[in-house]
Amino acid sequence: MENGIPKAVAPLKEKTEAAESTTITTTKSESSPTTVPMKEWQKKDADALAKIHLAVSDSIFPRIMNSTSAKEAWDTLQDEFKGTVKIRAVKLQTLRRDFENLRMTEGETIKDFSSRAIEVVNQMKSYGGNITN
Repeated sequence: MENGIPKAVAPLKEKTEAAESTTITTTKSESSPTTVPMKEWQKKDADALAKIHLAVSDSIFPRIMNSTSAKEAWDTLQDEFKGTVKIRAVKLQTLRRDFENLRMTEGETIKDFSSRAIEVVNQMKSYGGNITN
């Protein structure tokens, strides 16, 4: 391990950092009306993938290091941390049960209870749930 980064991951992170610092330019002779948008799209995709690689921690990076596009990396992260539809439904059901069972504990201030309730509601919203009166 170097600086807390596994040796197998370190070269990939360095490559990503190097790619982030370089820019690609095209000359008039290289470009054609149909290839320029594709090249621009590929550059934007590579830039987005590099930014995702740089943004994640070293412990998470190995999960997306083989992704070939920003969309693929993003989908992997989304499935990993937000979960699939079935997992989200189960988490939402658990949060609803937690919300229904919220009670003030002895010695708890109204402010603390309110903070706990708001936290559960915000988690429910992040999973697509809603609270009705």
